[in-house]
Amino acid sequence: MIRRIFVTGLLLALAGCATTPRVNYDADPAANFASYRSYSWASITVPQGMNPLLFQRVKASIDTALAARGYSQADPGEFAIGFTLGARDRVEVTDFGPYATYYRPWGGW
Repeated sequence: MIRRIFVTGLLLALAGCATTPRVNYDADPAANFASYRSYSWASITVPQGMNPLLFQRVKASIDTALAARGYSQADPGEFAIGFTLGARDRVEVTDFGPYATYYRPWGGW
């Protein structure tokens, strides 16, 4: 019993450390979205450098979520949607300490 409580507490603590993705949006605060029933895509082409399969999966997921809320896709729609995905690469730094000028790795004598 104590083990279950400990494991549950540990899982809750780990879940509390999880971060959620940051979502940014831009919309007119005066817009009445309850009156809208149709939407269209702002751009349907896959941006250069983006994985086409990932693009299709995200687009299908958005279509499914909007259909569940009662919106239908039309051309032209009452509002347009689009999305952008991004990732950041980490910079790898190799520090050779105070002997960096005397030690040249990888055969750089």
